[in-house]
Formats: sequence, structure tokens, C-alpha cells
Amino acid sequence: MNGCIFTRLNRGALTANNLFRCVDGNYSFTRQILRRSRQLPITLVSLTLTQELYASGQAGRYGPNHRVQLDAKQAAERLIFYPYTLLEDMFVDKWPDRLILREEPVEIDPSAILRLGPFARPLYALEQSMLVNYLERERIGIEAQFGKNPDAWPSDWNFARVVRNSVAHKNAVFFNNPAASPVSWRGLVYCPADNGRRVMNGDLWAADLICLMMDLDAHLS
Repeated sequence: MNGCIFTRLNRGALTANNLFRCVDGNYSFTRQILRRSRQLPITLVSLTLTQELYASGQAGRYGPNHRVQLDAKQAAERLIFYPYTLLEDMFVDKWPDRLILREEPVEIDPSAILRLGPFARPLYALEQSMLVNYLERERIGIEAQFGKNPDAWPSDWNFARVVRNSVAHKNAVFFNNPAASPVSWRGLVYCPADNGRRVMNGDLWAADLICLMMDLDAHLS
């Protein structure tokens, strides 16, 4: 079963390997999450516009009624935003200072697989940059509150540490200590027996990483 990653609604029939599915509401981000997460939809929207232009010879603008959604496989949530608000800022020489987002529940088959094709590498590069930059910047605050022993950190922060570590091991779970304690987030558990298991775009989709960052942010004072 394919996962949903990009489709535009209310405009044409573009589907980029079901990368996200192109709905209103507001979500309040901290500055750090906003700074890291808005780059993902901006770049993905740009990539799909480029694909549309190359494939058909033309590409239209996003209108105010065009909506994009990112599905989170593990968090069982759908993050919905309007690319128009981001692109309008970008093309008047202004970096967007807002990201209007709505969350909706969604149920995704645990066996769902993302068929990303040529989008796999750029998407992974965006995801790891977004998460690693956020974690490295905010870890200082977590260590100040809970100490440097990850076992004393909030469980979602300890889980995020393992996800971050996967970046250095070809996007695979890696525990150096076979007796290490398991880590978990939203029902997903990793332990040493999972070494080699694919993390980003396997267990965790792009929207999962944004949901994870929102959960992590709740622990920052």
C-alpha cells in the first residue's frame, strides 16, 4: 500500500508518487519549530512545481484555495497547510514568518510504504536537516533541566535521540550497547534488536517528524 505524500487538490491531477496530498485553521509554533519546519513544505512544493513544468511544459500558481497535506504515519495525524501563504511571501523577497497549519486525525495502515522515486533523496536530506538542527539547538535546554543522561530525559526526547543517531548510520536504527533500554514514541518502540531498521520515510514520515518536534517542544521551559 502506498502512503500519501503529495497531491494538489482543486487544481489539476498532479500526483508526485503520492508524496503529500494537496485544507484551514491555526497552529501556534515556537520560533524554532517554525524556522525549521517551514523549509520542508516550501521546498517540496517547489520540487513538485518543477516536476509539473518539466512533464507538461507549464505549471500554474497555487491559489488561496489550494491546500496541501502531509500525513504522519506513526502519529496518525494529517497536517494541512496553504502553500499560497508561503510562496506569496517568498516571491516578494521575504522569508515567510508564518505557517498556518491544521491537524486532523488519520488512520494509516502500518504496512503502508512511501513510493518516493526520485524524491526520496531530497526529502530525506530535508528531513534530517530539519530534525538534527532542531535537536542540536534545543538539547542544551533539555540537558539543563534533566542532565546529560538520556535515560533521565522525557521519553520522547530519548526517542528523538535515537532517531537523530540514525542519520549517522544510513537512516537505520543503531544501538551500540546491546543491553540499552528501549525508547518509544506514540506506540513506536526501538530497541537493540531493531538495529538496521529504516527510520525516516520508513517508520516515520515527514509529518511525523514535525509532530515529534511539537511533542519535544512541550518540554522546553
